[in-house]
This record gives sequence, C-alpha cells and structure tokens, in this order.
Amino acid sequence: PPTWRIDLKHKTDLVEEIARITGYDRIPVRLPVAPPGRGLTRAQQQRRRVANALAASGLVEVQNYPFNSVEQVSQFAVTDFDGAHFVKLANPLQGESGTMRVSLLPGLIEAAARNRSRGLNDLALFEVGSVFHAVAEVKATAALPSGVEKPDAKALAKLQATIPNQPKHITALFIGDRVIQQAGQKSVAANYQDAIQASRVIASALGLHIQVVQESPKGYHPGRTAALYVETATDRELIGYAGELDPQVALDANLPRRVAVLELNLDKAGQAAAQVITAQAVDVYPAATQDLSVVVAADVPASSVLQGIQRGAGDLLENVMLTDDYRGENIAEGKKSLTFALRFRAADRTLTQAEASEARDTAVALLNKLFGAEIRA
Repeated sequence: PPTWRIDLKHKTDLVEEIARITGYDRIPVRLPVAPPGRGLTRAQQQRRRVANALAASGLVEVQNYPFNSVEQVSQFAVTDFDGAHFVKLANPLQGESGTMRVSLLPGLIEAAARNRSRGLNDLALFEVGSVFHAVAEVKATAALPSGVEKPDAKALAKLQATIPNQPKHITALFIGDRVIQQAGQKSVAANYQDAIQASRVIASALGLHIQVVQESPKGYHPGRTAALYVETATDRELIGYAGELDPQVALDANLPRRVAVLELNLDKAGQAAAQVITAQAVDVYPAATQDLSVVVAADVPASSVLQGIQRGAGDLLENVMLTDDYRGENIAEGKKSLTFALRFRAADRTLTQAEASEARDTAVALLNKLFGAEIRA
C-alpha cells in the first residue's frame, strides 16, 4: 500500500479497496440458504404469544427509544432493579437523555403525551423491550480487542463484566375512554382495572396464574395499584405492578390525572410458566354455585382471603371470584365485607348443594382461623 494509506493494515483492507475500485455493482449477489434450525426459542414464542394476545385485546404496540434522563430512570419502582447503578452513555446523542432505561414506562408516557398533543385522547398502548440494569459501577472498556483475532478468555471475561443485565419487560398504558359514548351507551373511562386485566391476559397467554396484592410502589397511585406475584417452586416472586400513575406524575407529563399502567418482567413470568400447557378436560357434570360474604379487618388483602378459600374448600372448588368489597352502613368501623362467587364441581358425579355447602363451611372455618373472618349476617 502507498505510504499515505496508513489505514491499510490487513489483507481484508486490501480486499475492500479492490471491491471499491472495481465497483460494488460488479460483485455478484448470492442469497445464502438458511440452515435448518429448531425454530423460535421458548422465550421468543412466549413474547409473540403475549404481544398477539394484547393486540387482540385492542392494544396497539409501540417502540420507544431506550434512552432516558436521570430523573426518568429514578421515577418508578422496578421489581428487579435495586437502583444502585445505572448504565450511562459515554457519548449520548442528547445530553438530557444520557442514561439507558431501567423501565419502559417513561418512554410509554412520552408516547402517550405525543399522541394526545395530536388529538388522540383514547389510547391503549403496550411495548415489549429490554431494560438495562448494571450489576455494579462499570466504566467503558479502555481498549477494545482487535477485530481480526479472537480475544482470549481473560479479555472476554473483562468485556462480559461491563455488560449490564438486560431483562425483557412488557408495559401497557391506558388513558381516556375504554368504551366511547354512543347511542344508548355512556362512555366508560379506563382505570386500574384495565391494567390488572391486561396482566391477566398476559398470564393467560403464558399459561400462568398471577396473584394480585394491593401495594404502593414509587411512581404509582398509592391506593389504586397492585403488586403482581407468581408462584415458584419454593415461594412466590414479585414480577411487576399494575394500577394507576401517581396523579402528580401524570399531570407533569401533560396527561389526565387518571392513567392506568402496567409493567412486569416478562423473562421472570416466562420462566415461572409451565413448560407444557395442557388443555383442560371438558366437564360433563353440572356445577353447584354459591355466594359467600365474610367480614374481615379492612387491612386484610382480598387476595389472601381468596387464597384461604381455595385452600379450605378443597378439590371440589372449581373457581372463586371476588364480586364485591363493601365498607359502610351495617359494617363495623375498621371492617369490610368481601363477597365471593364460588363454583363447585365433581368430575365423576353430579354434585349436591349439601356437598358444596360442606366445602364452603370448611373454607369459612379456615378463614376464621387465619383472619378472624365471620359470615356476614
């Protein structure tokens, strides 16, 4: 190479020069044949099922930039991030957005605000993407390995130590009306119930059961937010939150006071899901249904009472659902009345109401032992 071409250091550099001088248009094009493979991985299949399920439920998928400001990355509680170390860019494209996101919510909030500024006031959005959690305070590698030879194990380990954890999260946001006003139909505003229902849609797509427990994480409404748990082999694990934004956070982003949001760790949810989803057998015997109203202390989570019913009623209980939470007249101060709809069924015979009542009474006895619950008169 000429003395002034100090960039030509390797045989591949000379090959590039030949291609440039001869003409890229004269290089023949040959499409490679894809090798046979095993298809999508389990995690990829799960992400597609979840995205398809939310889209079928009426949500619209968006993709946002993964860069946030320091204020944005510190705005929300994140289930799998301790807040100690952020991933900062050495040369950000925008000075105010020099940190990699730890939550998808800030980007989704900006997308909602941008749509509202263009007159779109009824939105149901979701995003699936990676977040970036540094496990320790790391700095950019001073010198990258040469691109013409494989780095040794020590160099690879040094590079690996600078790579943050990048779990997949899924986030949803609802503003405006879920049902628009029309002839004979009043409008129905979106609220925290839509966020919790979206989490159940995700769980159904994964073949997973989630537990909903009221909680007040940072950045969310203190009275309209729930933590989402899944059962593991040894314990239950927190995978995300669903509810409404803190009203002040919503107003600061030029959004309505009521904004329903959801964020959960899709990787953790996928790992907790069953390896094989088995179809349930078709029931041939009729079910016996009953309602149960119990009075418990106001600070007892309804989800804990529901789990107590499941434990106490035994195998005959097919389904239980909370239908009412009443606090007021005829209920003592500091108490609340929870009403559940119970459905009992036997796989080998027609179940009698007496058998269903016996199973219900067993559940009530357990609730009395655990929470001091009493049947509402």
